[in-house]
Amino acid sequence: MKKLITILTLLLLSTFAFAQENSLYEYSELPDVCFFPILEARWDGNGVTVQDFKKFTEDQRAMFVAEGMSEIEWNTNSSIEYSGLKILLMKVEKSVVAFVSKNPDTKMLMIQFFQKFLKSRGMLIENDEMNLEEICEGIYCRKVDFKLKQEDGSVQDVSFSKVPVAQEGAVVIFPGETIYLEADEGENSLENLRAVESLVNPDKTLVFKFSQEEDSAKMTLNVEKNPFSKAIKYHAEIVFPNGALQQTSTCPVRPGIGVYELWPHPIFQMLLRDFRLFPEGDPAVEKCEY
Repeated sequence: MKKLITILTLLLLSTFAFAQENSLYEYSELPDVCFFPILEARWDGNGVTVQDFKKFTEDQRAMFVAEGMSEIEWNTNSSIEYSGLKILLMKVEKSVVAFVSKNPDTKMLMIQFFQKFLKSRGMLIENDEMNLEEICEGIYCRKVDFKLKQEDGSVQDVSFSKVPVAQEGAVVIFPGETIYLEADEGENSLENLRAVESLVNPDKTLVFKFSQEEDSAKMTLNVEKNPFSKAIKYHAEIVFPNGALQQTSTCPVRPGIGVYELWPHPIFQMLLRDFRLFPEGDPAVEKCEY
């Protein structure tokens, strides 16, 4: 796929190396990476709607489809089977036009539309499905299904059939979830961290509740009472709806009490890791930081 994108980019650069006056994103030369992967891209591919896609130049649409396939394959652990990029692009364009004509006010994200397009036509082939089943036999996994309000008032529907909560010391939590993490208290860190389905052993279980406020896009993370003898600090990253990843500060959770965290914007998911222990009186216990 990377080879395909490189070849496509060279072809497009040789054909469209002039200013595009009618494009949603104007440019003099087509960038090496247009939309995906998001951290390397010139433009925010995860923020593109189907309405935006209609306003792209032909080369921008081709790059979105080519790069979008790699992004979808990576994020879904799947392979995409298709007969040719030119034919695929024509089908996508035709499908977008038909969809927008029936839904003129749609704000649907193009990457979501493209993924549904591929899946509905049997072109998106899941890899290692049995491997995920095997993983979830040994650790707790859950179905994920939530709605995320955006700052412009729109709503993003998200669903995953099966996702591990904690794996190799890293924890993933989505909006609307309450997760239970059992652990053993080590000298300087929590050990043998594992997710469980419910609160069975409160003397060694941390409870995290991640939610979005009903009347706004703000997010809250409630860490309930710390059952251990030392304060807990952990690293946290937030993933925005457009896929961007950012470190964020959190406050220590002292023994016997909890912590309430607040963010003024929507968050797609949080990644929590590196759960460390500090005795009372340690300067680290006084700091809210990454």
